[in-house]
Amino acid sequence: MSLILFWGDASYAQTTQTTGNPAVGEKIVSAYGCAQCHSSDGAVLKPGVPNLTGQKAAFLVRTMMHMRLETINDKDGKLLIHRYHPVMTEILNTLSPWQIRQIAAYYEHLPCIDQSSKQTESAPPRGVDHCVTCHGGKDSSNPWQDTPYLAGQDETYLKQQIQQLWESQAHEHAGPKRYHRLAGIMFFDGHRPYLDAYAEYYAGLSCALRNP
Repeated sequence: MSLILFWGDASYAQTTQTTGNPAVGEKIVSAYGCAQCHSSDGAVLKPGVPNLTGQKAAFLVRTMMHMRLETINDKDGKLLIHRYHPVMTEILNTLSPWQIRQIAAYYEHLPCIDQSSKQTESAPPRGVDHCVTCHGGKDSSNPWQDTPYLAGQDETYLKQQIQQLWESQAHEHAGPKRYHRLAGIMFFDGHRPYLDAYAEYYAGLSCALRNP
């Protein structure tokens, strides 16, 4: 499934509204078995699965809609977003936008849970300042409603996502698993050896930074 997006498109805006009820979301999460991977409280059960606790509802709605649609192009056909997951994309296509909003509200409502026992104490890795601008860091918060908190996120998950975004902007593989129109900015003057260091830096931050 794909979407051609006209900026300001009312139909797309309606699907990404974030008003939801955590109690209703909990029932949907239970009914659809989300806890099998994300657990009942959002903690990571296995490496590579994202920590959803305390994450912004606006971001969660947006991400789930991206996975549901897989591909979003602008009116000229230029690729803006591509995100696909064999399990999540299938599940999300059985959910309505309303249900997705309730799920997002549920996970945003949960207190965050740190996934790593290691805490970031060393100096930030070279180039991470480009990440901090939108995602925050050790000494700054994340100011954007639809940009994810990375502090306290699962390290393996971060490494996978950062690598996929790097590959998409570097054109290293045809048909990337993930593409974001801002990937070129994310990795401006980026260096491959530091990609894992970015993930380790954010995974080692306390997720308490999600709610400064």
